[in-house]
Amino acid sequence: MRAGRSSFKQVAGKLGPLHEVLAGALMISIFLMPSLAAARKSLRSPMKEETAIHIPGDTAWVDTGISLGPRDRVSLSASESRVCFSNGERASCVHAEGWAFRDYPESWPGDFKCCRDPMREINHAALIARVGNSVFLVGRRLTFSGKKGRLFLGINDCSFKEKYSNSGAFEVLVLVERDAVPGSSVQSDLPERKRLPYAPDETGDTEEMAAVSCPTPEFRAGLS
Repeated sequence: MRAGRSSFKQVAGKLGPLHEVLAGALMISIFLMPSLAAARKSLRSPMKEETAIHIPGDTAWVDTGISLGPRDRVSLSASESRVCFSNGERASCVHAEGWAFRDYPESWPGDFKCCRDPMREINHAALIARVGNSVFLVGRRLTFSGKKGRLFLGINDCSFKEKYSNSGAFEVLVLVERDAVPGSSVQSDLPERKRLPYAPDETGDTEEMAAVSCPTPEFRAGLS
């Protein structure tokens, strides 16, 4: 503040008494410039990135190539596209919300007994997502924030090729609004889920899961 007063007196002295008000306004604006810049930055609209992702029915996980920060707001929207989860049978074709879990064991006993889905408590063949170690349901539409890491999209299934193979695909539109959530409000708005052994690791390696056509009893026992 002393340095500020000295600068003010120097400017005022050079301009004369009639210009003291102008000099004072000049010095005030200099002090306020950083605060005004910060305010403008906070009011700036978040940068938006929109990406269309194709998710083949016979693929466990798709790396979207999108890295998220905890302040990013992400909106996922699936089209009316379908995946057929039982050897292409028309009756098994579902939208991104999947086949109702309560009816799945009775309606498709062969698929159900073959192996365990990544998320056993939600609809079979539904659209799911993974960020870091968190796996969560997407369905037809989902908006979330508070997650950090690479975004993967996949299908809640465990047999993709050969026996009980899948066909079709989901088409998903991903909208990311960068730094849209204030820092003081950042927290995950999705429940944490246990990651199963055949979910992709941090490098996105999904070869083990994608190669599973119908795991042996020994393999299934290792997932419990």
